[in-house]
Amino acid sequence: MQIKTKTKVRLTYRNLEERPVDPTQFNDPMALETEWTPLSTGASNFATHKLKRVSAERLEYRPAAPTIALFLIFPIAGILLLLYTFLKEMSSLGLILGLAFTVGGLLLLYYQTAPYVFDKQEGLYYKGRNAKDKQPDIENPKKTVPLDSIYAVQILEKVVYSNNSYYAYDINLVLKNKKRMLFISHTKKDRIKEDAREIADFLGVPVWDPLV
Repeated sequence: MQIKTKTKVRLTYRNLEERPVDPTQFNDPMALETEWTPLSTGASNFATHKLKRVSAERLEYRPAAPTIALFLIFPIAGILLLLYTFLKEMSSLGLILGLAFTVGGLLLLYYQTAPYVFDKQEGLYYKGRNAKDKQPDIENPKKTVPLDSIYAVQILEKVVYSNNSYYAYDINLVLKNKKRMLFISHTKKDRIKEDAREIADFLGVPVWDPLV
């Protein structure tokens, strides 16, 4: 049984190959000067966010229900532990652990479920709940960039290597200075393509989609 399992893993690993992209298909000199390698090696195996057009001036990428449920596990576990401590077995360790899970879990939920926002009124793309005190750095883009610095929306396919390797898909924001910023990464190809088109339409920029 062990030999068969190992053979199956090797075959899965070998059959998934990175497929190169020919950027000339986009008829854009900028595409030839842009990198076409993934910015990250990992990806979620489900669509973590949903795109919502809040207004003509604002587009938000909000956490989907599975993402919220995932981060609710910690505060719920903390609350249950506190209830058990108070009702069944009063102990300082149970109280400390319950408070730690509850408070830490709520903080994790707050920060990890913050939306990604394209705000034309502020002229910014940023990760967070508001644009106050967010300083864009287009030389080292991580969380905030001016909207007018975004040149295109890039889609990439990649292989996430593991014992059960799988294909995943990235949306990157390509800046006018040829820097790239990873927007989202997961395994749902159709959702990636749909979201990339909507973002590009909102920004009035091209979408570079090499996927067929």
